[in-house]
Amino acid sequence: MRLLLRRSVGTHQFMPWRMEYALWARFELTDTERILIRKYNLEGTYLTIEGSWRDYRKALLIAIIPTVLITLFVGSSPKISFVFIIIFSTFSYLALTWLIYEQLRDAIKILDILNGRDFKSRSAVLHIRRERVMLGYALAFKNLLAVIQSWEGTETIELGSEHEAALRMVTDTYAPA
Repeated sequence: MRLLLRRSVGTHQFMPWRMEYALWARFELTDTERILIRKYNLEGTYLTIEGSWRDYRKALLIAIIPTVLITLFVGSSPKISFVFIIIFSTFSYLALTWLIYEQLRDAIKILDILNGRDFKSRSAVLHIRRERVMLGYALAFKNLLAVIQSWEGTETIELGSEHEAALRMVTDTYAPA
C-alpha cells in the first residue's frame, strides 16, 4: 500500500480574494490488498469520522432556526392541534439536526480514499495538519490490512508487561466499590 498526496494552492471558487489550499489523497493498493478489501466488504465502511461531537453540537444550534420557521408555518393553521405541532416540531428538529450534521462532519469512507479525495482548507497550517492526519490514517489502514490477512484465523497473544496498563484499566472498571 502507498499513500499518494498532491498539494495545490488556488483561489476560492466564489471569493477570488481568498486563498484556498487543496490536498488530494489516495491509497494505492496492491491486487491482493484490494481482494481483501472486497472479501470483507470494507469499501463502504468509514476510515474516520472527524470532529463528530463538535459538529453535532453545531448542527443542534443551526437546526433551531429552520425548525422554528417550519413550526410557525405549520402552526399558523387553526385546524392543527397543539399536540401535533409539538410532535411535528420535535421530529423536524431531529431530522434537520441529522441532515445538517451529515453535511458538517468530515467523514472519510474507505472507498473515497481508494478513489482519491480532495480536502480543502483556508489555512496553510490546517493544510499541513491534514497531511499529517492522512499519514496517520494510512498507517492505521496499513495495519488493518495486515490484520485482515489472518482475520478468520486464531491468534494467540502473550500478555506481558506492555499490556499491564490495559489489564489495570479493565480490572479497575470491574472492581467492587
